[in-house]
Amino acid sequence: MEELKEFNNNGSGNKYIDLFVEHGNYKTLPNKKFQARKPYKKRDFKKITAFIPGKIISVDVQKGDKVTTETCLVVLEAMKMKNKLFPSLDGIVKDVYVKAGEMVKKDMVLVELE
Repeated sequence: MEELKEFNNNGSGNKYIDLFVEHGNYKTLPNKKFQARKPYKKRDFKKITAFIPGKIISVDVQKGDKVTTETCLVVLEAMKMKNKLFPSLDGIVKDVYVKAGEMVKKDMVLVELE
């Protein structure tokens, strides 16, 4: 796991990242792009989201349906490709937030499981 620590280089006050990789410990100075990145957000496997902006072609489930990891929930068309979205775990559909023909943005919640 990466951790930013103070690294005092002749009083400059630079911050470095302490990396632990297999058999060694490494120190590196992060660039501005790395420091400005969005913090990691743990994924909620009960919420199926659009991984890319696109158009909903079909919604194959309804509220209350029992689904497995092999059940197609939604078909999302993006960049002329049809993408079938499946849940990562078995469950019951808690709510469906989209309908066929609707345009969706990236990371928008499409279906939620209980």
